[in-house]
Amino acid sequence: MQTGASLEWQVFEEREWDDAVAGGLIGEAAAGSQPAAVAASPMRWLRLAELVAVALAGFLLGAVYPTWRATGMEAETQPAASVLIADETPRLDSHPTPISETDGGPRLTVVTDHFRIEAHPRDLPAVTQVAPVIDARYRQLRRTLGLGAAASRLSIAVAPHPITTGWRLSGNQLLIASPHSMSAPPASLESALICVLQEPLTHVALAEAVDDESVRWQWTFMVAGLRHWLQRCPGAGVDPAPRGVEQALSAYKMVDLLFTDADWFNPSQQTIRVEAAASLIAYLVHTYGEERLPDLLAAFGRHSHWQTLAPELFGIQAEEFEQGWQEYLRHPPGMDVAESTARG
Repeated sequence: MQTGASLEWQVFEEREWDDAVAGGLIGEAAAGSQPAAVAASPMRWLRLAELVAVALAGFLLGAVYPTWRATGMEAETQPAASVLIADETPRLDSHPTPISETDGGPRLTVVTDHFRIEAHPRDLPAVTQVAPVIDARYRQLRRTLGLGAAASRLSIAVAPHPITTGWRLSGNQLLIASPHSMSAPPASLESALICVLQEPLTHVALAEAVDDESVRWQWTFMVAGLRHWLQRCPGAGVDPAPRGVEQALSAYKMVDLLFTDADWFNPSQQTIRVEAAASLIAYLVHTYGEERLPDLLAAFGRHSHWQTLAPELFGIQAEEFEQGWQEYLRHPPGMDVAESTARG
């Protein structure tokens, strides 16, 4: 509280007396005849002392409080505020920088229609050879899922060191391991790099496709099976139709490939059910063509069971579609006659 210049006691007394007259507390006659000695009464001296005490306290608080705040409170709260501001900084565009400029020279960039690939000189020959191949495969992958051109290029960084999971996606940047860190002979570095990229690129494209369609949760296994089938690595001995597990898969029915409430709490047997779903996708593609996959994803948003999906999508009853799938498992494409007879 600031008091300004000290007030003359007489001026203060006259103003207070005038306010009392104006408020009707005393009459004007009494006011005019009031002796000056009344102003010096003990009560008025007491009030004046109180005002002086309040003014003095305000002055002291105004001088002391900022010093206490600066030396006490500010010292404790300022670091916490700085941490909070740092934590609130947007990190969507912040990417890891696992490639050290000292590990293999400066990074060089290869740009394609869909990718912007950064690699060190050691990996550049393999990247340059693989870039047009993987660009074409990604374009075809998007078409298979019914997707158009990507809104922007996907940034790919080739790390000079191994990565535990083989790849890592952060925002719009994909980090993959160097082909030199893989257990592959030098002649197959390009094919190894293609196989490493196949899984994350499938993940990116399928996530976009499923986001466009409102897929119901009952088709969780089927979507996982579709991912499993799409991310197969051509040329690496992986056939679209799983081999060696057909007998185990034939024990499953299409109804077993629907995700149920019990599956939220019982994850057992889910891996083999995803394999079965992948084989069903392989049968669908073999019979009706890859161009039906976007229709299948759209149907996953309209139906909750096969009994209504199969007639709409394939024009046959679910039981007939299931029989064709089981026959496909017993006689996969490419099986010779002797093996087919032995299985039958």
